[in-house]
Amino acid sequence: MNEKTELIMEKAEQYCKLPIPITAYQTDKEFDIETLEGTHHASIGDWIITGVKGEQYPCKPDIFAKTYIKCGQANKMEQISAMFGKRLGEEFTVKYQTAKYKYVTQYHVTFEEKGLTVYGQNKDIILRQLLTGQAMIVNE
Repeated sequence: MNEKTELIMEKAEQYCKLPIPITAYQTDKEFDIETLEGTHHASIGDWIITGVKGEQYPCKPDIFAKTYIKCGQANKMEQISAMFGKRLGEEFTVKYQTAKYKYVTQYHVTFEEKGLTVYGQNKDIILRQLLTGQAMIVNE
């Protein structure tokens, strides 16, 4: 990263996508598609997404898998995990500062159907902190 990018990243904050339904299909051919940002190329296997304004754009399969879940088939925890770019059963690290002790704590956690777990124990307090912005996911 250059110095300008580093300054911008210092000001950056994490945001979650709203759970707004989109329509999509996986293409079996290559073609160019007109998007709001100009012409983009769609490859075989790419997802073609129709957004909230009717706009269409291609999305690579790995990004689609980390960003979207099929509506109506997910339980609430699967929907919440998808908001954070995670899947049920995927382990990741969460960092937060406890108000009581004034130090930073890190946990390796997993989204499960019944909640957020740390070594198999339910930790709803960490989930509440994630949802309220008091905790953050650490990119390892």
